[in-house]
Amino acid sequence: MFLILLLGLVLVAATAAFVVRAATLPQLRVGAQLQQIETYGFAREGEDVAAPRRTVTTLLTSLAVLLGRLVTARTRLVDLAKVRAELLGAGMYGTRPEAVVGYQVLGAGGMAALTAQFATTQNPALGILLFVLGTATAGIAPRSVLGYRSRARLDEIDRTMPDLIDLVVVMIEAGQGFNGALQLASERLHGPLSDELRLATQEQRMGLSVQEALVNMSNRCATPSVQSFVRSVVQGDSLGVSIGTMMRNLAVDTRKRRRQIAEERIQKAPVKMLFPLVLLIFPAMFIVLLGPAAFNVLDAFGGM
Repeated sequence: MFLILLLGLVLVAATAAFVVRAATLPQLRVGAQLQQIETYGFAREGEDVAAPRRTVTTLLTSLAVLLGRLVTARTRLVDLAKVRAELLGAGMYGTRPEAVVGYQVLGAGGMAALTAQFATTQNPALGILLFVLGTATAGIAPRSVLGYRSRARLDEIDRTMPDLIDLVVVMIEAGQGFNGALQLASERLHGPLSDELRLATQEQRMGLSVQEALVNMSNRCATPSVQSFVRSVVQGDSLGVSIGTMMRNLAVDTRKRRRQIAEERIQKAPVKMLFPLVLLIFPAMFIVLLGPAAFNVLDAFGGM
């Protein structure tokens, strides 16, 4: 029993570490991410390449990748393409989708090992409930945190797109080329959009064209504003339309879209406030208002 508990604690701790890393991961700098590109290719003959350090995190990640491959190969219940899109949206370029599935399996197995002992106690119904709820929560947590981080990062990129378009318009009208305008804009802006622009600029330096780099950025960040920006640039380049005029019109459209999204969220706010109001505030009000009256009624019936 002690070994089972120890194994369960280790597995749950590994899953918790992944969840914390996905939730508290700082805004990624593209320069740090692009260091992985240096590992592509071949070392020169006679060059001593140091082996990577095998830490506990690396071993757990390798185990998670192995479990993820087994689960996805045998069950076909997980869409790896969707998990990969969420990882790219969250900025976790170095994490494999199989690792996320593997951490879900580790979390579910660890929590199952921890809560299995409660099923044999004096209250087996409570033990079974804890077993089911704990296993389901631990299995869903990594994917839920990843999805939340991906949505938050993509929303931040969508909100910053009008500022990027304004900067590009000003720089183009000042005589700067489109490639130089994108590079300067990536240095002026901050946050995930700046990281994506720097990655696109680095891809251009490695030999891709501007259209290919922007299409790759659109695949990583599949937001309406980014897709409209990339589509306008590609179509304008193929049709020979003025970049400045096209960007100015696009800036107006993106700001209208951002205003509409803000109005939509404002209209949803009362509905979202209804649940905490009913579940948290109303019960406390009933206790304060009806509690003394209930005690008086009980005393009155008790004295008869």
